[in-house]
Amino acid sequence: MKNTLLVNCISILFFSISCYAQENSQGRYHGIEVGSETRTFTSTINKVAYKLLINLPANYASSTKTYPVCYTLDGQWDFITVVTNYGALRYDAMVPEMIIVGLTYDGATPNYESLRAHDYTPTAAPQIQGSGGGDAFIEVLRKEVIPFIDKEYRTNKVDRAIMGNSLGGLFTYYVMLKAPELFNGYVPINPSLWWDNLKCFEVENTFAQTHKSLPARLYAVTGELDAVDMVKKMVDQIQSHHYEGLAVQMRILEGMGHAGSKAEGHARGLKYLYEKQAIKLSDAELKPYTGTYELGPGTQFHILIKDGELLATNIPNNPDMRIIASGKNEFSLMGSHRDFQFLRDQKGNVTGIKAEFQGGQVVELKKVN
Repeated sequence: MKNTLLVNCISILFFSISCYAQENSQGRYHGIEVGSETRTFTSTINKVAYKLLINLPANYASSTKTYPVCYTLDGQWDFITVVTNYGALRYDAMVPEMIIVGLTYDGATPNYESLRAHDYTPTAAPQIQGSGGGDAFIEVLRKEVIPFIDKEYRTNKVDRAIMGNSLGGLFTYYVMLKAPELFNGYVPINPSLWWDNLKCFEVENTFAQTHKSLPARLYAVTGELDAVDMVKKMVDQIQSHHYEGLAVQMRILEGMGHAGSKAEGHARGLKYLYEKQAIKLSDAELKPYTGTYELGPGTQFHILIKDGELLATNIPNNPDMRIIASGKNEFSLMGSHRDFQFLRDQKGNVTGIKAEFQGGQVVELKKVN
């Protein structure tokens, strides 16, 4: 108990210093805003003025598709980083096209630290004035933000993720345990799990008493120089309850601290949330796809079975590439989100491949043997 109280006191001290520094820089720094659109509204629930920073997929205007949505807390600081990482991951086709929403605050000089201390904390702490608005913020998301985004943009309305750092990481865990129906992907980075004598651990235990399933993906990130033991304790506690449908991965970022972890945490978190899930097919099920394919006149490559997967080999000037099964007749190249499918004739025989390569070029390759 003494160790817990010591951690709480040190954490509150550092939090207070951070608040002081931010409050004394309000006239100089108001955050970075990028993206496709900016929308503002004042909540009827908690009376806070919010700003939504929206980044739409590159081909949104010319498309009729619907998209998953990733919500980013502390948008005034982290939205630009998430958008940049998303762009790089899209180039490598490691994530699908998506809409990114940065949640931040409106007004001439918003006091970000005070506002986030209110919204992202589950309980009120006497040392931090105005804290404890987490439940109200969940209702803002449930009744105002998410319905607005779903109405104004072509979202798929079921695939939503949320990520946040520090107090934002605390809230990411909290919303997962208090309103699991709102999101199915979570990336808490360096979460302030010390809050209110480890309140979030209590919330998780209470949740486990009435919930046997939690269909979601959780990517828990901490810097090596941050509170690793506390994050590991939370991950261990969650995994001890064996929630059906929950996939969990923890990442410790070597040599990184509290704020420096964010960029890599966002990138790896996005990749984990949206990576295609491989399934195992038997060699007999994979055999129809093996053979020789033609890249061009006189240029061929081969697909064979190796370690229970398909492997494209002998590709000129390229390394061997894994072809991963994500369904009985669904495959992806290296687990990417590029278009990739085997072509068949009317009898169901494999006749070739239709594949998208870097730059968006789609080609059809004929099976010759």
